[in-house]
Amino acid sequence: MKPVKIAILALALCLTIVASGWCEPSINWISLKEAQSSLKNSRKTADESAKGGDESSEAVDENAKDESEIAKVEDNDAKDEEVSSEEVVASAKGGDESSKAADENAKDENEIAKVEDNDAKDEEVSSEEVDESAKGDDESSEAVGKNAKDENEIAKVEGADAKDKDVSSEEADESGEVADDGDKIVYLYFYTDWCTYCKQMESNTFKNPEVIKYLNDNFLPVRLNPEKSAEARKTALNFYVRSFPSSAFSTDGVAPIDTKHGLTVVPGAMPPEMFLTILEYLKTRSYEKMALHEFVNSKNK
Repeated sequence: MKPVKIAILALALCLTIVASGWCEPSINWISLKEAQSSLKNSRKTADESAKGGDESSEAVDENAKDESEIAKVEDNDAKDEEVSSEEVVASAKGGDESSKAADENAKDENEIAKVEDNDAKDEEVSSEEVDESAKGDDESSEAVGKNAKDENEIAKVEGADAKDKDVSSEEADESGEVADDGDKIVYLYFYTDWCTYCKQMESNTFKNPEVIKYLNDNFLPVRLNPEKSAEARKTALNFYVRSFPSSAFSTDGVAPIDTKHGLTVVPGAMPPEMFLTILEYLKTRSYEKMALHEFVNSKNK
């Protein structure tokens, strides 16, 4: 087959795919069991990750404590060195008194006194050197004490950094545009094959690009036909479904979400704008603070 014919066939195939709608974005419908399993696994992973983060912060705190203890030990060593330098100074003073006694003996014996006088002067010079050495020890001990304080401050900063990491991880969870599966709410769409309004919902609202993206990014979408399975019928009863289509929401895929404001199930077909508002109301957890009409009013202000 010639290359030109191959190119024409390839182009025709692509046009057929586009015309059939195969390339159009769509809602990622999953089964109820898959949604429940996804929630369970994601939350388990999140719990393990949180435990790992806690253990890591505890390890940093332990290191901070160890460094603080080391700093204390070094501080104590510095104090011991200060005491030792004071003893050296006291010893030097004793040397001065000995030199005075030698001077008195030198008066009785002139030749010996000269020698001892020279020795006394040498001892005075030596004592001055010891004093200088003692001062150097004092300065050294002060430097060690300063280093100990610096290490203590570093230990405190590392402990604070560990806490900041925990806080920043929580802020990242709240600010993320695409929710983890463990944070997602299960969206349950109840329908039947004969329902006219169900077909309207599917051909209009569920084809809207904004609805598709928002639903896929932040929810676990589940389609259930109560006329086709016992599980779907049981779930419809649990979620108080009385007509079709109906939309319900759950944090575990088992029971209706507790909105505290009466939003258990939404009956009827919804246009894209209204459906997106309800999705946002649930995704932002606004149902914990206000009723749906209050949320709508707050958006319109």
